[in-house]
Amino acid sequence: MPVKKKERTDKLCGLTEKEKGKFDTLKQEIENLGKKKVLYVLEKDEK
Repeated sequence: MPVKKKERTDKLCGLTEKEKGKFDTLKQEIENLGKKKVLYVLEKDEK
């Protein structure tokens, strides 16, 4: 397991619940954007 991943986990554990919620929301938005981008590219390729 990479060391960077562990450091990141430690940082997340230090966050308050409110900050964790913000982080989760941000992560979700990034994932959604990524999915939309992939869908857009796939649709473009089909045409």
